[in-house]
Amino acid sequence: MSAVKNTVNAFTQEEGDIHLGGIDAIVRLTLDQVRTDARRGLKTGMFVSGYRGSPVGMLDAALIKQQKVLLQHHIHFVDGINEDLAATAVWGTQMLHTVGKQKFDGVTGMWYGKAPGVDRSGDALKHANYTGIGRNGGVLAIAGDDPSCKSSSLCSQSEPMLYHVGIPSLYPGNVQEILDYGLHGYQMSRLAGVWMGMKIVTNVADGTGTACISPERLNFVTPDLEFDGKLFTPNMNLGMNVRAEALEMEQSLYTRRLEVAKRYARANKLNNVVFPNPDAWIGIITAGKTYNGPQPGLPRDGPGRRRAAPLRHPHPEDGHAVPDGADHRARVRAGAGGDLRHRGEASFLEMFAKQVLYGMANAPRIVGKFDEEERELLPHLLASSNPTPSCARC
Repeated sequence: MSAVKNTVNAFTQEEGDIHLGGIDAIVRLTLDQVRTDARRGLKTGMFVSGYRGSPVGMLDAALIKQQKVLLQHHIHFVDGINEDLAATAVWGTQMLHTVGKQKFDGVTGMWYGKAPGVDRSGDALKHANYTGIGRNGGVLAIAGDDPSCKSSSLCSQSEPMLYHVGIPSLYPGNVQEILDYGLHGYQMSRLAGVWMGMKIVTNVADGTGTACISPERLNFVTPDLEFDGKLFTPNMNLGMNVRAEALEMEQSLYTRRLEVAKRYARANKLNNVVFPNPDAWIGIITAGKTYNGPQPGLPRDGPGRRRAAPLRHPHPEDGHAVPDGADHRARVRAGAGGDLRHRGEASFLEMFAKQVLYGMANAPRIVGKFDEEERELLPHLLASSNPTPSCARC
């Protein structure tokens, strides 16, 4: 009886500490989003659909198990026939304001799929992201990645595909961050008018942890939304005229909406320097789960800590793993004048770090999978199966 009671509390408790797994944290996130909207004075519902596959293979079962409490909060789950149709169905939730009498102030959506499902659903995801988000809506796309190939035919990493279709992505490293980044993701989606991706890796999905929950835990800061003296308001484009609306949607996405996402990330400090240190000569860039890896190798204090300045980037913005603002470039320069090192599955962060810092006076050397001369530093097989911090001559 106590076990059942604790399970229920993990989804209904609104204050204090809860213990839950990564998959259950995603289920809890749907409830938290509807409850957060209710505190904003909005009556919203949510539609969830996707297709099973490790590491999110048990998400459908977890949603069905909590179906009673989900329906009480106007959250409807439909198991997708495949990832493409599920994405198309979630896309449709952002158009409900155009048909019939409205029961809600807005409808949010959640799509999920394993990395191969992200690949095969590229057309649906791209069209949905280009057309935008409905009023008081928002969509979170859960991408299940298996970088160590624990239960997959191939190693996987979804950020490049999400970047290709113009979807920004968040990368939580534990259950607390699933809840926190998820709520930020929905708010970012709503303000910017884009789908938001969330990368869930095997260790996070299969792991468990304690999360601190409270209605006052997060402060959602609305960034500057002005462009050329005019306030930006996202517009849901229902037209698919390739000669007119398509060009307008693309321009809006890459010159306005993704810029709003970047501004939101900066205003809410989603990317941050964990240990600011103007005297450090080594900087370490990490994202999501990989942040926990370098920590045991860094002393809590003393010369070792003073020489290193880890920078954590859970939000790759529009695929850019390093913020491109001048303020952040200045902090990187001050905190790592000698060497900047990347940690992650593939060289995605490394590529954008080089792009952002290119041409900066006294720019640090950037090394990760490859050194400054593009020579391999870390064997690819070792990087995929057991990532370790990159090393380079200083």
